[in-house]
Amino acid sequence: MNTVRPPSSLSRRPSRRQELRFAARFPVLLCSARTKDALSTWDVSFRGLYLETRRQLALRQLVRVAISLPTTGKDLIAHGMVASVAADAGADGRPPGMGIELYALDTAARTAWWEAVRFARDLGIRSAGAR
Repeated sequence: MNTVRPPSSLSRRPSRRQELRFAARFPVLLCSARTKDALSTWDVSFRGLYLETRRQLALRQLVRVAISLPTTGKDLIAHGMVASVAADAGADGRPPGMGIELYALDTAARTAWWEAVRFARDLGIRSAGAR
């Protein structure tokens, strides 16, 4: 089956996003090999988050994040991998930053994360550029 795209998409790289993203500003402590950075999410999905930052880590680099969840008032500690890096602001208004895919969440952590994403979803703000 062929996919038909509008002409405007021919000059842009197609999005590889698989999930809806919701605008949300959660405080995050990003821990990589040698550094810790206090950042904020730009948007969230059930599988990960986008961090607003000018700092660039290598693709597929493993990181640890402590995400302050508005639904529990507690930090969710999780491991993730840098899935995308944007050095410049996107045409959709997205700032420079990194997409982090979350991994190995146990049942309690996954439930807490999904509740936080549902909270963002229920606010009714879909992230710019989200599918």
